[in-house]
Amino acid sequence: MKTTVIGLGLIGGSIALDLRKAGLATELVGVDLNPANGSRAVERGLVDRIDNDGSALSSADSRDPCDSGKCIESATAVGVRYREEES
Repeated sequence: MKTTVIGLGLIGGSIALDLRKAGLATELVGVDLNPANGSRAVERGLVDRIDNDGSALSSADSRDPCDSGKCIESATAVGVRYREEES
C-alpha cells in the first residue's frame, strides 16, 4: 500500500520506520515543511521520496484514502496546517 506520512519528525519518522520494518507499505512518501527533515528521512531510508508539492495528498481519494490503496498518516505538531499555495 502506498502510504504518505505528513510530518517527519520524531513521531512521523518512527511511524514510517515501523511501517517499513513491518512490510505494511510498498511505497512510503514523506511530506514535511522542513526540508532538512525530509532530506534526513530519505537518507536514513525512512521514506522513499519527499513530496512537497502536494501531489501525494491530492491523488488520494478524499472520501477515504485507504479505500483506494493509499493511506495518509499525519504526525504534525498541534497548530501546524498545510495550505495550498495560490497559483
